[in-house]
Amino acid sequence: MNKYFNLRILEEGSGYKERTVGFKVAKGSGVQFQFQFQLQMTIQNFLKTLKTAKRTSASTLSPDPYQRLPDLISQFLTASKPLDASTLQDLNSTDFHDILTNPHLKASKCYRFFNFVVKNQSMLSFKPHLQDHLTLISRLLKARLFADAESMLKTLSIDENLSEAIEVFDFMKNNGIEIDERTCTVHLNALKRADELGLALDFFNQMVQTGLEISVYSLTSVVDGLCRNGDIKEGREIVEEMSGRGVKANVITYNTLIDSCAKRWDFEELDLVLGLMNKAGVGFNVETYKFLINGYTSYGKIEAAERLVMEMHGKGLRVDAYLYNLMLNGYCKLGSIENVLLLLGRMCDRGVKPNADTYWPVINWYSKGGVMEMAMKYVREMQKMGFELDKVMYDTLIDRFCRNGMADEAFEMQIEMERKGIHADMSLCNQIGELLCETYQTEKAKMLMNIMIKRGKSPKTVTFTSAIS
Repeated sequence: MNKYFNLRILEEGSGYKERTVGFKVAKGSGVQFQFQFQLQMTIQNFLKTLKTAKRTSASTLSPDPYQRLPDLISQFLTASKPLDASTLQDLNSTDFHDILTNPHLKASKCYRFFNFVVKNQSMLSFKPHLQDHLTLISRLLKARLFADAESMLKTLSIDENLSEAIEVFDFMKNNGIEIDERTCTVHLNALKRADELGLALDFFNQMVQTGLEISVYSLTSVVDGLCRNGDIKEGREIVEEMSGRGVKANVITYNTLIDSCAKRWDFEELDLVLGLMNKAGVGFNVETYKFLINGYTSYGKIEAAERLVMEMHGKGLRVDAYLYNLMLNGYCKLGSIENVLLLLGRMCDRGVKPNADTYWPVINWYSKGGVMEMAMKYVREMQKMGFELDKVMYDTLIDRFCRNGMADEAFEMQIEMERKGIHADMSLCNQIGELLCETYQTEKAKMLMNIMIKRGKSPKTVTFTSAIS
C-alpha cells in the first residue's frame, strides 16, 4: 500500500520559489518520513523565514559564495577532505547561509558541513539561525533525504518557544501540513518538564479539537501532569471525557490516578476512579494493588489492605514480602500484635519468604514494650533464616536492654557487634559500662573499657572509668 505526501518546499533553479510537491512511499520500502515541522519554532519566525527565502535570488548570491573561505573549507565541501576545526574561526553567519543556499552544492554535502559546524560550535563567533535550519531542511526534503531532514528537525529546541507552540499548531492545521500525534506527545512532555501545565492542557485541547487521533500515551501524559499538580479530579474528568470520544484509558493511566489518590489519602476520589476503571473493564495489575495497599496501610486501613493481598493470591499474582511488611508495620502501629502474629502465619502458609524487614517490626514492638524475651525469640528466628541485625537494630536492642536493667544481655550483644566489625555508639558503651558497674560486674566493665580504648577512644571519654579504678 502506497502512502502519499504533499510538502511545501523551496525550489532551486534560476531563483527560489515556493511550490508544492507530491511523492509516494511504498509500504515496507523503509523510506518513511512524516513532516515533523510542528512544535519547535514560533509562527512569526517561520513566516519570516519563508518570505526571506522566497525573496532570495541566485543573482544576489556571490558567484561562488564560499570562495572567500579558507581553502580547507572549500576542499571539505567539494572533495570531502578532512577539515581542521580551527579554520572555522574565519566563518561568519552570512557565509554560512550562502553555503547552505548555494545550488551548486549537493544537499548531502551541506548537511555534512552543517553537522560539522554544530559539533564545533565553540570555534564560531555565531550560532546557526532558525532560517539556516529551515533552508537546509527544505533542500534535504527535495533531495528525498527524509531521514536527515527528520534528524535536523529533532535538533531544534522546543523549550525556547513553548508558549508559541499552539500558534504553530494552528498554522500547520490551516495550511494542510500533516500533524504527527507522536511529536505532539513529545511536546506535551516538554511542557510538563517545564512546569507549564496550563499550556499543556491548552495544547492537548487543540489536539482534540483538530480531530487528531489521540493515543492513550498522550492522554496518560496529561493525566500524569494533572496528578503531579494535585488536580486529580480534573485528571479523572479528562479520562471520562476522552472515553466518550473513543480514547480508552489503560491500566497505566488509571494507576497514575490511583497512586495520587492513595498517597494523598483521598479515598472519596479513589472510589470514583475505581468505579470508572471497573466500568471501563480495566483490571488491576500488580502495580495497582501495590499503590492501593500502600495507601491503605499508611492510613491505618490494614484490613482493607489484607483483603487486597488475599485477592492477589486468589488471582495467582506474585505477592512479595514488601506487601506483607507494609501490613505488619501497620498492625504494629495500631498495637494489634495478635493480628501481626496471625499475618505472619498466613505469610508462611502462602509460601511468601520473609526478609529482615518482616521481623523487625515485631522485634521492635516487643522490645519497646520491655518484653525482651519475645523480642530475642524473633531475633533468633530472623538469624536462623539467614538475616542479620544491622547497626541500628543492634543499637536499639542494646538501649532497651539497658533501660530494662539487663546489663549482661546488653554487654553480650555489644561483644557480638564487635565480632562482626560493627561498633556501638559511644553513648551506648558508656551506658552499658555504667550499668555493669552498678551491678558490680567490674571485670566486664574493664573489658568494655579496653575495647573502647583500642578503638581509639580517650579514657577521659569513658564515663565509668572512676567506678573501676
